[in-house]
Amino acid sequence: MEQQADYEKLLLDTYKSMENTYVLIKEGWYGYVLFTPMWWLLIFLTFAPWIIWYFFKPKRSAARLLFGVFFVTLISIILDSIGILTGAWYYRYKFAPFTPEFIPWDITIIPVSLLFTLQIKPKANPLIKGVIWGGSAAFIGEPLLEFIGFYEPVYWRSGYSFWVYILLFLIAYFFSTKINSFEKLN
Repeated sequence: MEQQADYEKLLLDTYKSMENTYVLIKEGWYGYVLFTPMWWLLIFLTFAPWIIWYFFKPKRSAARLLFGVFFVTLISIILDSIGILTGAWYYRYKFAPFTPEFIPWDITIIPVSLLFTLQIKPKANPLIKGVIWGGSAAFIGEPLLEFIGFYEPVYWRSGYSFWVYILLFLIAYFFSTKINSFEKLN
């Protein structure tokens, strides 16, 4: 019983500390991020890729592709949250102060780049496409985000991400091509 009370006190203290941290993050976001050029770039990166994909999407297979990418988006958000919570990386600029994840990357850049990769040469070997997409995301995308100043890895390396991105591609490929209730890619 005493251990339970100690745990509950520790938990309450932790949540109070998290609340205080959030207040500081929110104040910093309002004072240093909101309406800056970096914030407007975040807005652009969040919406522009979806608008571009809308005009290039395959009409007959769009729903199936979005189905596959939906799971990858969920996994990306979860993995991003885990990375932030474990201190593997952090983001200097965020879309909103209450989101731990880097919204443009998790819900736009990863899914839209996956959509285009799935659409291009749909009969090509998915493992090769996954390696190309994973290498591009890990060794071009992440360093570019770091160079721009959005992303700061602490102990995480792009080489770790490479394997995760390959797996994400294969998950999207599976859900967008192996589920028989959708039309095949042309």
